[in-house]
Amino acid sequence: MKNPQKAGVNHMSNNSLNKKRKDPMGALIVLAVLMAVLVAVCVIGGGWLKDYRADVLQEKRAAAQARNEEKQAEYDQAVDQYMDDLSQSNEVNVDWPQPAPTGWDIVDLTNYPLEAPGTVTVNRADVMNNGLLLVNEWHSRPEDFDDSGVVGVSGYARSMQIDSFWENSTCKLFPVAIDALAACLKDAEAVGLKNFVLQAGDTYRSYEDQYARFQKEVDRQRSNHPSYSDEKIIERAKRTVNYPGTSEYNTGLAFRLYLYEKDNAALNSADFYETAQGK
Repeated sequence: MKNPQKAGVNHMSNNSLNKKRKDPMGALIVLAVLMAVLVAVCVIGGGWLKDYRADVLQEKRAAAQARNEEKQAEYDQAVDQYMDDLSQSNEVNVDWPQPAPTGWDIVDLTNYPLEAPGTVTVNRADVMNNGLLLVNEWHSRPEDFDDSGVVGVSGYARSMQIDSFWENSTCKLFPVAIDALAACLKDAEAVGLKNFVLQAGDTYRSYEDQYARFQKEVDRQRSNHPSYSDEKIIERAKRTVNYPGTSEYNTGLAFRLYLYEKDNAALNSADFYETAQGK
């Protein structure tokens, strides 16, 4: 005869087992519901945040525009007042304005006479080749740059009866740079400082010269770092050699000074900034 209690226990045990088997499915359903709620919250919250940022940006733009319009109105009013004052007076001031005892002065010289006025007409090449030229990492040498006026330092210096300060005949510069350097070295010699020289390669360099130097450094970096990308190799090369067209040596207006005196090893090997000339 079967024991009813044991049968009941077995029945309850089977129910508990079935319930446990059903629990993982319920957990997955709950998890799916939570994920759906989370996604909905993210979508709604993201849209709200986007709208909020757009509203803030619009407010800032409106405020900036209002400030600009206010400043423009003040400027226009000042210009109108200035033009009215100028039209009502044709008198020319005889005395130049006196500087303020302290601080900065902003002086309008419209009605003050100019001394020895004249007109000079120059072309773009004249301006560039005489010193008004910016070349660096962010401003490449202009494409219309003309180096036909670059001359050998040695030949030009001899023709101007300037003492030797070059290493060999390959050193080249624009005449305006040679004149400025010669005047500087003449003043230096007057106070006992001499032995300055120019070296080949550190005066004017053509684009091709600069490219060759840069490519040599690229090859060196690639040999030392074969796993680096081309972009990283070029970036490292730029730390040592300027990219072609971005070096001041490409202008014909820049040079590097060295010191040299025969049989003076101490001077010839010294760091320039540590010497009396450098200081």
